[in-house]
Amino acid sequence: MTVGNPHWTGRDVLLHLGNAGLTEWVTGYHRAGAPSGWAGAMIERDGLGAAARGLRQYLLAVAAKLDVPAWFCDVDAPAGAYLALERRLTRFPGHETALLWDERDGWAAAVESATGEDVIVLAYLGGDVLPPPETVVAFVRDLYGEEYPGQPDPPGFRRAGAPDGFDERLAAHAGDTVPLPEGHS
Repeated sequence: MTVGNPHWTGRDVLLHLGNAGLTEWVTGYHRAGAPSGWAGAMIERDGLGAAARGLRQYLLAVAAKLDVPAWFCDVDAPAGAYLALERRLTRFPGHETALLWDERDGWAAAVESATGEDVIVLAYLGGDVLPPPETVVAFVRDLYGEEYPGQPDPPGFRRAGAPDGFDERLAAHAGDTVPLPEGHS
């Protein structure tokens, strides 16, 4: 895991934009760890390749739109990501809130367990494994409303590592440049 440049060429990336409450991210893996099921890659995705760069750019675009304090991704199949959200949900005031993404089910809203060792998925966005960042922003906005947005069950869009054009969809994001929110460098 590395800290800093979102264009890092390693397999894992962490972008920390300065939230003192998330020091675990700066010193190592977040105490919640990776969501279950991330172990055991089916294929080796080139950490320097267009699909990996595209995933990082896609996540950076979502993170910039949400102004998240930190995010982490693993580009190997099954690829996944964790985006820390600054606000807590009023119905779970004692729990950190996060967005999870994986190449099987797309985006999910989650909270950390009481012990902070696990994350508990509240709802899946559904619709598409790689929706536009604006769709993810709307999902988060609705999450802080009165009802749960999305769907309760994993959508199961695809099998991780399947040769179904997913890596090509990721690669399409590789050339995008995403400006960081004001005040961040």
